[in-house]
Amino acid sequence: MLSKTYAIAKKAERHNLAKLITCAIILLPANLAFSAPTYLGSEPSGEADSVKFTQKVNIILAQDSTQVPLSIRYGGTEARGGFVLMQLTAPNRDTTQPAYGGKLRLYDVHLAKMFETSHFLCQQFRGVSGYEWVYSAGNGSIRMGNFKIPCRLASEMASTYGLGKPERTSIAKDTEGGPPESDVYSIPILDITGSKVQRWMNFVQNFKPTSRDM
Repeated sequence: MLSKTYAIAKKAERHNLAKLITCAIILLPANLAFSAPTYLGSEPSGEADSVKFTQKVNIILAQDSTQVPLSIRYGGTEARGGFVLMQLTAPNRDTTQPAYGGKLRLYDVHLAKMFETSHFLCQQFRGVSGYEWVYSAGNGSIRMGNFKIPCRLASEMASTYGLGKPERTSIAKDTEGGPPESDVYSIPILDITGSKVQRWMNFVQNFKPTSRDM
């Protein structure tokens, strides 16, 4: 595919960049040529289209190897006290199970996903204070509690642990009078490796929910 694209590019010296990008998109495999995600509150513009194209390429390059089964959705359209409500639901009833055959538990990975997603969204929407997560296990039958993650704390964790490769993350949102829709983002994961594993587990153990309804 790359050699074919290169050949077209050589023959298209007089074409502008927009036309070359169009050719590249046409040559993408069908399973990768999905619609680029849109951010809530964004307005259509030439700059926005460029951002969407870049986001689309990043999603194609995102790694799937670190993903665990879970679903994320917006919990509401209005921020409460500056915090946007989010929901993370895991299918597992026992969140103490090892996530990757090592020390990290599913619970640790779920909390990491909350921080990763919060940090990403905080960078996209500067007007919010943070994100409040309603965490459930057992496909929603087990309430694990509500976790408030301020943007400041999310940024601090990203700096402390570093960010690794991006991971495809789907975030569902309700639509007025229609079925739920999902935006797919390319969100870098926290680099929780080596000596950082135990450090993260210690942090998670002390990061308590603001409320719990079991």
